Amino acid sequence: MIHQSKPEVLFKYTNIENAIKIIQSSSLKFSNPTDFNDPFDCDVDLVSFNFNEDPHPDILLEKEIIQRKFRLNEIQFNSNENKINFWNELYREAQIEKINSTRISCFSLANDIILMWSHYADKHKGVCLAFNNFISPRFIDLNDIDDISEGYVEYSAENKINYISSDKLTGIRKIFLSKSKSWSHEQEYRYLLVNHKKDVYKFRAQFLVDIYFGLKTSLDEKEHFINLCRKENLN
Repeated sequence: MIHQSKPEVLFKYTNIENAIKIIQSSSLKFSNPTDFNDPFDCDVDLVSFNFNEDPHPDILLEKEIIQRKFRLNEIQFNSNENKINFWNELYREAQIEKINSTRISCFSLANDIILMWSHYADKHKGVCLAFNNFISPRFIDLNDIDDISEGYVEYSAENKINYISSDKLTGIRKIFLSKSKSWSHEQEYRYLLVNHKKDVYKFRAQFLVDIYFGLKTSLDEKEHFINLCRKENLN
């Protein structure tokens, strides 16, 4: 858990085709960050890796684990600068690996954001699905405490931090929950699955609590979608 407090309801904007897939499969997709439309999202360069500053105790503990695992304490360095550069690069590579192995599902905190309807819900012809974020468990094959980290996206990506001198939670939040202010209209909230390779997870029926149709969603599509929900016992 990234934040102690969390919103009661989360919203996902999507087109009709994707919404039908979600209903029929009772599942949500968790995406690889490299597939996001913002190339600066979950970017390793949101943080720096500088051992010239005093390392946070979290990082020192992590460093000891890495040393024991790879016997790095046996490596000989020509200078302290070379040693620092080695560790800087090692931690950078470790975070890149973490980014590549993380899967994320994105939500919004509101269902009436015009730009979200335009960009993600097929120009107001799609739907916005509402999910109860307070039920537990939310997914059939995921543990809410052990598997899912979640939190609000903070729109302050321009302010880089040193991962080495920060606590681990702050570093993770900066990489995975930080975007440019240009995206602040999305009011985004995220589920993070760290070190997960699977992309799709089934949710419990009680997780989906409401459906909002766009202004341009046709009457036929609305009726078809409602009937589909009834067929899948999602009332």
